[in-house]
Amino acid sequence: VVKCAAWVVPLADGMPKKALHLVPARYTRAQQVFTMADRPDTTAFMIQDWLLVGPFDNTKGAGFDTAYGPEQDQTKPAYTGMGGKEVAWTRLQPGKPALGKGVVNLRGRFAGVNDNATAYALTNITSDRDRAVTLFTGSDDTITAWVNGKPVIARNVYRAAAPDQDRVDIQLKKGENTLLLKVC
Repeated sequence: VVKCAAWVVPLADGMPKKALHLVPARYTRAQQVFTMADRPDTTAFMIQDWLLVGPFDNTKGAGFDTAYGPEQDQTKPAYTGMGGKEVAWTRLQPGKPALGKGVVNLRGRFAGVNDNATAYALTNITSDRDRAVTLFTGSDDTITAWVNGKPVIARNVYRAAAPDQDRVDIQLKKGENTLLLKVC
């Protein structure tokens, strides 16, 4: 059995004549959507080896602008987290490969605290040379990212997570590089 899908994309339906010049761009976008089924599975190469710490407070969205302990010093084993409780770095998937298929889901990782919370994820990336690469991220909700202590992404958004929502060109140095993520 062969399954097929069909779409009807009105490129100029209801469009005023003075806006008809937009049709080529709409056609190009429709073509991109049609070919997405042929796109390689980008979720097959997601970083799976993370150290996690949290939760920290995000009441009324304040976590995005609050610099908690991991932003100052990732080498500390523990910090004061939400409600004054001590929170420590824990490895997400000990013994698993560094790269793997699928997204990293933080739901349920922090003693049942899922709402109004901030969490950090830390990993090391080893590069055989200095190089420019593209970092793709997705988050539910806000995300901030630092590479070697330098901020590279700061998105104060409310959205559902999806792969490749954000992309930024970053510079890796030869040797060890740190990637720190903050999700609120």
